[in-house]
Amino acid sequence: MDDLLAALISLLSKDPSPVFLIGPDAEVIFENPAASDLEFDFEDWLKSEAAHKSLSLARSVSEPIPVAVHIGDQNLSTLMHRISLFNGQVGVLIRFRQDASDLRFRALTESTEKLQREMEKRRGIQARLSHVFNNAGDGVLLVTPKGIVEEANPAFIKLVDAKTEDIVGCHIQKLFDFNSAVPDFIRPDGNLRVFGRKSKSFEAAINSADGLVPVEVVYCPPTGDVGLYVLTVRDLTLGKRYADAIERSKRLQEASDRASAGEKEKIRFLATMSHELRTPMNGICAAIEMLAADKTLSGPQQRLVKLAAKSSDVALRQINSVLHFLKAEGAAPAVAVREFTVEALLDDVVEQFEVLAKKKGIALISTVKGPSNLTLTGNYEFLFTILQNLISNAIKFTDYGAVSVTADLMPVPESNIYNLCLRVSDTGCGISEERLQKIFQPFESSATIREVHSGVGLGLSIVESLVEKLDGFMTVQSTEGLETTFEVAFKIPAAQSAPKPRAEAPKETKRNSQLAGLDLKGKSVVFADDNPINCDIMREILTSFGADVIEARDGESAMYLLLDFTPDHVLLDIHMPNMNGYQAAQRIRKLPHLKDVNIVGVTAYVDDEIIETCRKCGMNAVVQKPVKLAELADALNARTPNAPVKIPNFEKYVDLCLRDISEAIVAAKSALKKKDFGTIVDVIHPVQGAASMLSMGSLAGALRDLEALGRVQSDHIGLAIEDVQLELEKLKQAKPTEGVIKS
Repeated sequence: MDDLLAALISLLSKDPSPVFLIGPDAEVIFENPAASDLEFDFEDWLKSEAAHKSLSLARSVSEPIPVAVHIGDQNLSTLMHRISLFNGQVGVLIRFRQDASDLRFRALTESTEKLQREMEKRRGIQARLSHVFNNAGDGVLLVTPKGIVEEANPAFIKLVDAKTEDIVGCHIQKLFDFNSAVPDFIRPDGNLRVFGRKSKSFEAAINSADGLVPVEVVYCPPTGDVGLYVLTVRDLTLGKRYADAIERSKRLQEASDRASAGEKEKIRFLATMSHELRTPMNGICAAIEMLAADKTLSGPQQRLVKLAAKSSDVALRQINSVLHFLKAEGAAPAVAVREFTVEALLDDVVEQFEVLAKKKGIALISTVKGPSNLTLTGNYEFLFTILQNLISNAIKFTDYGAVSVTADLMPVPESNIYNLCLRVSDTGCGISEERLQKIFQPFESSATIREVHSGVGLGLSIVESLVEKLDGFMTVQSTEGLETTFEVAFKIPAAQSAPKPRAEAPKETKRNSQLAGLDLKGKSVVFADDNPINCDIMREILTSFGADVIEARDGESAMYLLLDFTPDHVLLDIHMPNMNGYQAAQRIRKLPHLKDVNIVGVTAYVDDEIIETCRKCGMNAVVQKPVKLAELADALNARTPNAPVKIPNFEKYVDLCLRDISEAIVAAKSALKKKDFGTIVDVIHPVQGAASMLSMGSLAGALRDLEALGRVQSDHIGLAIEDVQLELEKLKQAKPTEGVIKS
């Protein structure tokens, strides 16, 4: 019996008035000795309707209430108290009054009220403790002095994966494995002993359905008159997993910091290399164009010039491809899928190295095994880059003998998939076992090799990443001083259309047909660009072939023009204020009268991601600045002219562009001091586009680098601005006075 309830009963036993303690089910829990003097059957009265109403009234109020009781022919006066029991239920204390003014009655009333308030307080504490007990994350056991579990919380039940009835009633020595060292609070007879009021902790293991689980147990002795011990049980494996997770998180953060530092270094390298590569390539391209205009060249010389022109175009394309690849390294780029044959792939790549191989006096041999002239569907550019890097390395490190390029095409049974194996072998210097472990790391090139062979060591790193992106695999075998063989393999589907033999469709057929002449007579074109110079140049190009051109300064202006007008073509610059080209294309496609109009994106930089974004926005094609007539003709479904297009007033456009670039440099420097990278991008992008349209070569490249560094908020923007100023001064010293758009 609870100590407070026992105290109350002890007090009531000495009361001279009859007193009854009634339980929640109207049963008599206690009656004092004076109650036997009553001259009626009290329990019979409890069964009456009158008693039920009186008890209900007493339970509904917190204060003691006087109640008149009619039993037989007797009218009795009682005082009824609502009283809380420790089991959460409500009882009623009934005292038959002898004299309402009796001092003992008043004292009893005060004592009863005080005890009731204490009971209510303890009931609230008990409710809160019960909530903590049931919702604790650690296991909690209430144990008797004899070591028997009286109660276990849900967390402990979950820890041991057992039923409550299997735990309650067990001795704690059956639940814990103390590793042969029984804690000193357990007596030899199994009873528990108290060491003052301090808690103790120890490690043990607990028997669960999955075996022994290491735990930490905190032992708390009884307090006050409560005779139960409290054992808190914590799963140590959770702490270990948490610590391991923290350690892993720390290592990942360190790796991320190192990667971030490496990325910054890569951006710096790319900014430098892109500028340095574009500068000599522009000179090479210009020299080749001058040679091509020389009518006195013999047939073999013309073939060499043509090959050089094609190689320079490929080199510029690969510079942009490599820069894009390294910039997006680690992401899954949109795959530019196209149809091709293995024979065409090998011819296109090998042709670029014929002169170099001949100059070194080594043979360059290509072989295709398997189905001939089979049209496949895949990422031609990635495959081209892979072979180009492997062949370039093979020729670089081979001084005599031969470089062999082999393609094996083998069908996968019962499917349209083919296994494509590309193999590049050389009779060069070979690779040592030690260097084989490092050759795929970026910029890896030994000092000895750098003394003999040029290059920064990016080729094989690019190959490895591209092979991975195409879900292929690569192997290398080498004997130092003798030979090296690289082999890459992929699964590639055949095209849905029937195979097209190359004899029926030579590589130059499409281009030759384009050169038959351009016809835009009667065609209307809407061109949107925020740079006036770009608009003027594009207008000159289009009107020279008969097109009616309508200009807009941004996507929003273009939308207003197109609300009640249906042109044949819409050309949109990708980056414009107010509404960019992507947004404009999406809105144009929603207009019913323009759902089939030809929309072409125009931008200074094109990669797979930009092409895919343009396609999703509803564009039919993308043209890169500076505009080439062949690409523009493809986009407009027209034909290119036989001769270049001369741009009128070209010198005026150059002067305007140089003025705008000078102003943009001043604005960029001011924005850099404020770390306002957004403004840097905003002021550089328009003039970069204009420089590209005017084929300003190195200056356009330097502006592209500056814009790219601004977008990534690089620490090297100041150096890039200096590069732009340097190229600007060079161009001012030798301004072009005549411009053409070549096919």
